[in-house]
Amino acid sequence: MTIFNVLVREDADAARAAEGALFVPDKFSRMAFVFGPLWLMRHRVWLGFLIYCACIAATAGAVVLLRLPLDTFIFMSFILALLTGFEGQAWRRASLERRGFRPADIVSAPTQEDAERIFFARWPQRTAASAPARAAAPGPTPGAGALGSEVLGLFPEAGALR
Repeated sequence: MTIFNVLVREDADAARAAEGALFVPDKFSRMAFVFGPLWLMRHRVWLGFLIYCACIAATAGAVVLLRLPLDTFIFMSFILALLTGFEGQAWRRASLERRGFRPADIVSAPTQEDAERIFFARWPQRTAASAPARAAAPGPTPGAGALGSEVLGLFPEAGALR
């Protein structure tokens, strides 16, 4: 089973947001491992691409300046490719969030088609259930600090007795 992070546009209404949903798998990406820079450019992960290129350039520079064996460059390139394969999907998800997408759901399914089927089957219930909850949410309580009514930690409400 693969876990898919479902991202939708932040500024779209519920019906249009579901149409443009992106399913990002949370798994090792063989294509990112083999074709790292091309994969990063294809998914428009520009910051990751620049960091990848800077790491390759720094490794090549260190090999030339320090007169290290070529095996060092090959090993470091392999490690960088392995890192890109493992973390590429997380970098992609972070890039999408910076571009205005927000996490809508997490789906566990064997294939992306099954994940889409599961997501779209429960999407109407999620939007209907979240609409009244947002309208009834209380505002920030006076004296609750900069976080408002959000409470971090083990206590269910702000100012609860310990």
